[in-house]
Amino acid sequence: MARYYFDTYDMDGVRERETLDFPDAAAAKRGAISFAGRLLSEIGERLFHNDFRLEVMNEHGLILYSLIVVATDMIEATQGSLIVM
Repeated sequence: MARYYFDTYDMDGVRERETLDFPDAAAAKRGAISFAGRLLSEIGERLFHNDFRLEVMNEHGLILYSLIVVATDMIEATQGSLIVM
């Protein structure tokens, strides 16, 4: 098993790190998708005020995968604006 670091960031640059073990990089990639899904579920509607980034690094500090989620509340973003189609 190899060690992988899952670093999560919000738009303010706040980082949290989880250390997980996987048999290989492909398994870490699948794990990152599941991990991100759980975190996004916990974040819920706050995501619309705070973008999300997950980076997966190997034990040497090399970034292997990056997942970025940007959410926009279009109702809130356009309040007070006239939209013409």
